Amino acid sequence: MKERVLKTKKEKLHFILGELNIPNIDIIQKTQLQSNVISEITNPDNLSRTLKNYHLFAIAFVYNIPIEIFDKDISSSSKIRELLRESKIKERVKSKRDLTENIKRLVGSWFIYFYVDNIKIRSKLINNMPTDREISFVEEEQITIDNEFNIKVKGKKRAKIEICSNQSIITLEDVDSKDTIVYTFDNDRVCYDRFFVSKISKTKHSKHEILNFGFFSKKRLQENEVEFILGDFVETQLKVNCNLLDRIGSYNDIENY
Repeated sequence: MKERVLKTKKEKLHFILGELNIPNIDIIQKTQLQSNVISEITNPDNLSRTLKNYHLFAIAFVYNIPIEIFDKDISSSSKIRELLRESKIKERVKSKRDLTENIKRLVGSWFIYFYVDNIKIRSKLINNMPTDREISFVEEEQITIDNEFNIKVKGKKRAKIEICSNQSIITLEDVDSKDTIVYTFDNDRVCYDRFFVSKISKTKHSKHEILNFGFFSKKRLQENEVEFILGDFVETQLKVNCNLLDRIGSYNDIENY
């Protein structure tokens, strides 16, 4: 790449925003500075407005731009590119380290709680019909995660975890039904002893896809405690509409006709 000499702070800022591919509209949204101000301070040929330090610090903070780039002894485009690369590497390392430290809290034994997906019980609860209190409304599973992130759940196999930047996924296969169960949760919530999780699976009898909302807990809880945390039964489950499956099937039949 052609070497350039960048003497002013405006020239450097203009160059950096180009290197990082940051448009003015993004700066306006993230710094809440006025559009005409951003337009003028990011244009090195515009002399009507001076680039103030608070403009510079705001933009540098939002985009993790090393502030030392704007020192007068740094003027070459190659040196600025080098500092930007180093900053990006440091940011990745820090992000990975923070993620690793957080995810380590998954190691150990957890209890997973959801409401049951039994259609009969669900129907009675939705319609406020009397139910047999000997029947548990709560589904409890115990999951164990070791230091190598191997997973054990009774009655499940092919258990594995996929750790991504913001969220992670645990997938299991039921030993009897062979159906796949998927748990999804936010990584930043793992630092707590109880954290929210969504579960995609199939109902035990009708085999319809169902989305459940529940939580992981380090401590085993009483059923009344679980019901209090889960709240309204209707708001924690979403079962796919059978008519949707029928309509998809009918379109497949038409195309294959």
